[in-house]
Amino acid sequence: MPEGPEVYMSGQFVNEACKGRFFGGKIVKSAVSKSCEVTFTSPKYTISSETRGKELGLMLQCDEDKENKLRILFRFGMSGHFKFAPVDETVKHAHLSFFTQDEPKMALHFVDVRRFGSWEPCDTWGADRGPDPMFEYDKFRANVLDNLSNKAFNKPLCEVMLEQKFFNGVGNYLRSEIMYRAKAPPFSCARTLLESIKDGTATSPDFLQFCHDVPKEVIDLGTGKNYDLTSSGEDHEDFDEWLQCYNNLGMDSLADHNKRMVWFEGDPGPMAPKGVGVKKKPAAKPKGAKPAKKDTKKVSADSKDVAKAVEEEKDETDATNGGDKEVATSSNTRRGKRKAPEPNEEVEEETKPKRKKTTSEPKKAEGAKGRKRAPEPKGEEAEEEKRPKRSKRGSKK
Repeated sequence: MPEGPEVYMSGQFVNEACKGRFFGGKIVKSAVSKSCEVTFTSPKYTISSETRGKELGLMLQCDEDKENKLRILFRFGMSGHFKFAPVDETVKHAHLSFFTQDEPKMALHFVDVRRFGSWEPCDTWGADRGPDPMFEYDKFRANVLDNLSNKAFNKPLCEVMLEQKFFNGVGNYLRSEIMYRAKAPPFSCARTLLESIKDGTATSPDFLQFCHDVPKEVIDLGTGKNYDLTSSGEDHEDFDEWLQCYNNLGMDSLADHNKRMVWFEGDPGPMAPKGVGVKKKPAAKPKGAKPAKKDTKKVSADSKDVAKAVEEEKDETDATNGGDKEVATSSNTRRGKRKAPEPNEEVEEETKPKRKKTTSEPKKAEGAKGRKRAPEPKGEEAEEEKRPKRSKRGSKK
């Protein structure tokens, strides 16, 4: 989910792309989106944006009548972002589009692959969202310290940090980075830590100051976490290098009570979930970690190619490949209609003589009535042979 820095950078992108441009015509919504239709009556209007935490406000203002304006509040969900592209370029997963009147014709698209994002006409920020820790730091700090009696602060620190009413813009990667740099155990009691800040008895660095500084570092990088599922992510290498804790080798991880993974180092704290083991990546993050990631993708791609080849060649087996038996077994488990491997074919051939034997028995029975004498019956068959003989003697009498 795009966090505060990514939403802020999306707003800056919109402002830069739309600067000096006029828009007009119908605002087009995709058929699959569950958000509302947007209607704005204006022959020519401008677009600008503002952000606060995880929310973005898009302002449409009529060029001729300044009082004629519309504000649309966007929430990005898991993969929302904006794209600015030529009108004749197909942009996949575009769910709301605004079109320029200038030449060349361009379009501003709200793109959301997973469709968890939403929008609505709204003149204010969400009532369930607090001040932005990056750009409203004093209000953010007061909103936290003045509400420590709220039952939300009974929770572990890592879970409270996802409460957007108090930590607007903080998501999964930011909470891990902030707690790691502030040396705050993720499953320590949030109220205990924050009360020590309020009364001035805190011995560790000021936790709330890190909530301001860490996301601002991401903005200074000029690139955040890659949430565009259609891109390669190569433009986000600086961000990957910036991460010190989140998803890094050598760090510990544990799912919180909401099943969200949190990354840390050392003692998780007294409020950690019971009966759940801490996972640890095997070694500290090496300098050459990026090539290792590419190699992992290559291995994954190779595995997919092998699986695809096995499915395409259902009726063939490669005697020189020692792993064929294992691949065939896993495929049979998945599909249920795969041709059995060679060992099963051998078993089938072993059963063929038995089937021939059973089919030949009626021929032997027919031979008993013909010229050749049938073999001596044994056991129950012998008893069956005797009964018809007695009946024949009785008919003679």
